[in-house]
Amino acid sequence: MKLRSYLARLVLGRELAAREQAARAEAEAAREQSALLAETSTLLASSLEYETTLARLAGLLVPRLADLCIVDVVDDGGEIRRVAAAHAEPERAALVRELQDRFRPDPHGEHPVARALRSGAPQVAGDISSKALDVIAPDPAHRDIARALDYTSYLVVPLVARGRTLGTLSLLSAGSGRRYAAGDVPFVEDIGRRAAVAIDNARLFRDSETRRRAAQTLTEVGRFLNQALEPDVVAQRITDSVRALLGLGTSVFYRVDPESLDCTVVAVSGAIAPGLEPGTTLPAGTATVGFAVAERKPVTTPDVLADGRFTLTPAFRAQLERQPYRSVLALPLLSHDHVIGVLALGDRARRQFHPDEIVLAQGVAEQATLALENARLYAEARQANRAKDEFLATLSHELRTPLTAMLGWVRMLQTGTLEPALATRALEVIDRNTKLQAQLIDDLLDVSRIITGKLVLDLRAVDVAAVVEAALDTVAPGAQTKSLAIVRRLDATAGPAWADPHRLQQIVWNLLANAIKFTPAGGTITVTVERLDPHVAIAVSDTGAGIAADFLPHLFERFRQADSTSTRLHGGLGLGLAIVRHLVTLHRGRVEAESPGAGAGATFRVRLPLAPVRAAAAPSIPSGVERFPPLAGVRVLLVEDEPDARDLVTAVLVQSGAEVVVAASAAEALDALAHARPHVLVSDISMPGEDGYALLRRVRELGLDRGARLPAVALTAYARAEDRARALAVGFQVHVPKPVEPAELVEVVARLAGR
Repeated sequence: MKLRSYLARLVLGRELAAREQAARAEAEAAREQSALLAETSTLLASSLEYETTLARLAGLLVPRLADLCIVDVVDDGGEIRRVAAAHAEPERAALVRELQDRFRPDPHGEHPVARALRSGAPQVAGDISSKALDVIAPDPAHRDIARALDYTSYLVVPLVARGRTLGTLSLLSAGSGRRYAAGDVPFVEDIGRRAAVAIDNARLFRDSETRRRAAQTLTEVGRFLNQALEPDVVAQRITDSVRALLGLGTSVFYRVDPESLDCTVVAVSGAIAPGLEPGTTLPAGTATVGFAVAERKPVTTPDVLADGRFTLTPAFRAQLERQPYRSVLALPLLSHDHVIGVLALGDRARRQFHPDEIVLAQGVAEQATLALENARLYAEARQANRAKDEFLATLSHELRTPLTAMLGWVRMLQTGTLEPALATRALEVIDRNTKLQAQLIDDLLDVSRIITGKLVLDLRAVDVAAVVEAALDTVAPGAQTKSLAIVRRLDATAGPAWADPHRLQQIVWNLLANAIKFTPAGGTITVTVERLDPHVAIAVSDTGAGIAADFLPHLFERFRQADSTSTRLHGGLGLGLAIVRHLVTLHRGRVEAESPGAGAGATFRVRLPLAPVRAAAAPSIPSGVERFPPLAGVRVLLVEDEPDARDLVTAVLVQSGAEVVVAASAAEALDALAHARPHVLVSDISMPGEDGYALLRRVRELGLDRGARLPAVALTAYARAEDRARALAVGFQVHVPKPVEPAELVEVVARLAGR
């Protein structure tokens, strides 16, 4: 019994000793692993030259973890590059060097390194079979090295940082008999993670340094590029700067035609072959320059003559053969998705442009694009400023001239001494110039609506011939005054067109008024309406002053006039044709002008889409006959702070039979409403104290219309679309802009009064 107990204690003691020894060994292994990890971390943090650091890491891991350690990385093109290899036995260094230099794994093959890169998972083999060796070393010379090194087992872990696989760390048993198993993976993966972070940090630093140097250079380039606002000066500075920055043989800047995509030499720096001097134009698609324009991205070639991608005419090839610089980098300059130029850099044949050089050149190209855009905007702003000054001078002249006649005749009428015939003449002059002023203001408002996109159309089926007839009736007096013959060729069956009848009449009136203005006495104006499926075509031709070829492209631009000097023969603001073009465009039509030249007359053609088949043609716009609808028995409350306007409107309404109660302010109007019961309220908007909006709100809130919802007319000089919308939203039934024809005002009041 004692013996059995003794033996049991002996066995237990041995088990405890074995466990203690195993625990001690495990602790020692953990300590060694921790120490190795610490050494690894220290090593990897010691330098940002990761190729050198990885070579030292491979040396650190042998023989502790492997007989042979190899580190592979993946370059930007996806190729595997072997950056480090170390063996535990120094005498094997020659074999290892040959292995590193000659035999890189195929990234698309079944080599364990390729599989680890594709899958992102470790690859482990406890024993390397002959079949597995053929996969690892498919080349016979490679297999000989593998056998000489005695490959028996491997462990490959991917190097992953920020979700990207940067390479692999391979441990091989080659002569020691070590066998790798799944239990070895976590520790080696830990080393791999640290190596991946080191690679990633080193690359980030290298990239940041490259970008820093590029940014510093670009800042210097940009500083003096932005000092120039002349496009040709900018182009020359670009070519000089980039050639000096990259140490190139030549640099050429091309301007690209936006329509044809032809490339014209603007500036050259360095040696250039004869025939490529500034002013030379290359047809679209020629050589690297044309290819870069077509591809809209940088294009590079080590020898433009040997590259089959490029189109070279025999003559241009002969020119390039005389050019000493045949390695080319062509960079397109993109602005708002359009290629505006190309920067072509040349150097000796077979020179390869490094990615960093391409990045730097692209930076210069971007700076060049901005500088050219600045120069273009500056030129446009300078031109716009000149046009603005000319327009303001013209506007002042066009406003003051009729005002002079109006004011002069008014003063003479006030004397009461004019003979009847002369008084009639005075009233005609005042009437004509008043309408002219109103037309100028309407044109300015239309331009404002066009610029802000607030001009809208009321489209319907319109009899085009009838609209043209009405417009001809309107301009007939002006034509008769100059003894102009008007030839009508109006096809009554040409329409109907899908149009806004009032805006269509405005289009035709502007074209006719333009023809009358520029046609000398005794000339002829021909107006044609015909059907040109799927359009209705209107043409206005004259035998007048004609249009110079250099001004024809600018004919429809706002504020542009062929002659804006103080000695010009014809007045106007230069807005009519710009309004015509915009109105035609809104109708989804087209307007064109042609002229053989100065003194040879001009023709304007407008095409508008036909109306849908099912739409009925709207009645033609009649030439109005002024008549005042009777307002007998209608009481009107007129609110107007301006005495002259108040007296005029009162006279118009009283003459039509209305009883008019007047108020000069919103407060007076509220007092009047307490005693009078008007049928219609006619109110100005802009008034001191409370405006017309506030007045109508008070009327509605206080119930001063006695629950009958008093009809209200906003009679105002605020004539924009948003002014009309605001008036209607407040509660006015009708918005009438000043100045207003008396007949129109009386008709509006009669309609609201139910007459």
